[in-house]
Amino acid sequence: MVYRAAVLSGPSDEVEARVLEGLEVPRAVGDLLFLFPALKEVGRSRVDASIERLAEAGLVRRVGNRLWELTESGSRWLDEQAEWQIRVAEVVESTARGPMLTGTLDRGVVKVGDWFHNGVGNTGRVVAVDRFDPDSRSVSIGFEGAAGLSAPGVLRRWTPLAGDVDEAVLSPPAWDADMFGEDLLLDGSLPDISARFAQGRSWQDVHSLLARSGLRWEIWRGSAQLSELPPLDEVFAGDGDRYVLKTWVGPVQFNAHYWVREELDFDVEIGALAERSRFECVVAFMDWLASIAGAGARLAHEGMTGAVVRVSTPVATSDEVVVRDRLRLAELRNPMFGTYRDVVAPRWRLDESNIDAWLERHHDPDVVTSVLCHVHLWDEIEFTSDEVVLGRVAATIAEGWRAALAAQFPGRAFEVGVAGEPEEHGPTVWASAVAPHQPARRPRSA
Repeated sequence: MVYRAAVLSGPSDEVEARVLEGLEVPRAVGDLLFLFPALKEVGRSRVDASIERLAEAGLVRRVGNRLWELTESGSRWLDEQAEWQIRVAEVVESTARGPMLTGTLDRGVVKVGDWFHNGVGNTGRVVAVDRFDPDSRSVSIGFEGAAGLSAPGVLRRWTPLAGDVDEAVLSPPAWDADMFGEDLLLDGSLPDISARFAQGRSWQDVHSLLARSGLRWEIWRGSAQLSELPPLDEVFAGDGDRYVLKTWVGPVQFNAHYWVREELDFDVEIGALAERSRFECVVAFMDWLASIAGAGARLAHEGMTGAVVRVSTPVATSDEVVVRDRLRLAELRNPMFGTYRDVVAPRWRLDESNIDAWLERHHDPDVVTSVLCHVHLWDEIEFTSDEVVLGRVAATIAEGWRAALAAQFPGRAFEVGVAGEPEEHGPTVWASAVAPHQPARRPRSA
């Protein structure tokens, strides 16, 4: 089986027909072309030069005038470069869902949007990750493409050339256990996050954007909790310290004090810097505050304004959508769940009247749990609609949900997965309660 100009082993939006125009190579060599950096280095239009580079590296050899095949070293290199590998046990065709396969995941993490190949002519794209058992490494996925794919066989993650979207901006920030060792020992109190408002910015921007952020918040005046954010003239007309604004990003709580109009001030537990997941929440919140204030947000030890722990710098207006998306992703990747009438849901969806209405229809808390525990990333992320990027992001969210549900509900069992809904909402993270000896229910759209 060979490539021709109109037959490509890859997504049409990643590979143009002219790349392989006039060139006939086994599809396995074609797959290797897109994995090997030589093609990217010399340019897509110079395929012959790329093939020669592969030959120089001993990964392919010529078997005809314009025919090539993988060497043993080339096959081994493909194995080593694969981000994940599945040994396929069964492939089935579902009239409702399309093709699905089950197998054993030897290594890596499978994500919606991943392209894969089997090295002998079949390539496809993951559209759903229905099940994964970390103990047995058994995995079940839905896919598209890969005509004629059958078992047994081996699938490997196929990495197309990088697109225009930089996935790194939606990844959690770098962190290691020693980053704030001295700060954690120095301060057991609540350090301050402060930022002085730039011209034209004010506390009103904080209130307005918080109300639209989807974050959980509470406002207190003394010992009384208010139902809405108060007018700022009312707050500062008296003693602003009487008011406390509590905001949560995932499990991390931030408390705001209205000391002065010209500067925002939030407290946070210093211990939030000691864990990777909580650190993401702190960074996202600080970056968001800096974008609101239009000035640097500084985290400093309480009463020691010169002892700065970290700084978030303001971003250009055009980059504020990325800042908002990072804040939302910090909340999604590090969720807090709650319960009402035995229904489990993320805190931001724990609306009692809505749950009452769903229970009137279904009379089963597990069904309503599956309804509320799903997130369509096209609805949540503005920065990109790229399914490959969002599929990878969805996988990180699903990992956070698995950990959070296991930790917060040790007596209950849940399955968490990622589904692809290209015609509706793109990559979707879902969770379902698992009753003993019964399969997990798939989510329904709310």
